[in-house]
Amino acid sequence: MITNEADSLTENKPLEKRGLGYYWVFGFATGIFALDQFTKWLTENNLGPYGSGKQTEVLEGLIIFRYVKNTGASFSILQNAPWFFTLVASLASIGIIFWYIAKGTNDRWYQFCVAMLLAGAVGNLSDRLFKNGAVTDMINLPWAEIFKNFNVADVSLNVGVATLLLVTIFRSLRENRDNSTKSDNI
Repeated sequence: MITNEADSLTENKPLEKRGLGYYWVFGFATGIFALDQFTKWLTENNLGPYGSGKQTEVLEGLIIFRYVKNTGASFSILQNAPWFFTLVASLASIGIIFWYIAKGTNDRWYQFCVAMLLAGAVGNLSDRLFKNGAVTDMINLPWAEIFKNFNVADVSLNVGVATLLLVTIFRSLRENRDNSTKSDNI
């Protein structure tokens, strides 16, 4: 029977014996979470108090660090619904953890995606729970207005989603090519 990488994500196989190497995902996610929290702490302590108007330009203004409180989603969209995003981030974080422990994957690319998604969800969830529903954003790219203000957790979430999409697309294309080649040889 021929299976592909994506099938291994959904197949109901008995759990294999997993060594510590399987759980590197949680260590990596913890590192990204720590970086996110550290950058937020630096921002709050060096550019605060909130609303002070302080900012720092880097690379001749290509990147601006500015302390912003965001009650919306990534890149300051859908403002004023912090309870909704707290619920979504909580469910996503718990779901990712339970899925990975119960079922998971041995595919390193998918593991990377899991780590990035978990780190981003927990990073912003932490702010929502302990900072009155608002997330600390600090990075602004004035030359890319679509991004507004964001933080390390937002980057982690977006890299996780983009990588997941790219890996899935490329593997699907490769599988289709391989299946086409096999059927041509029959």
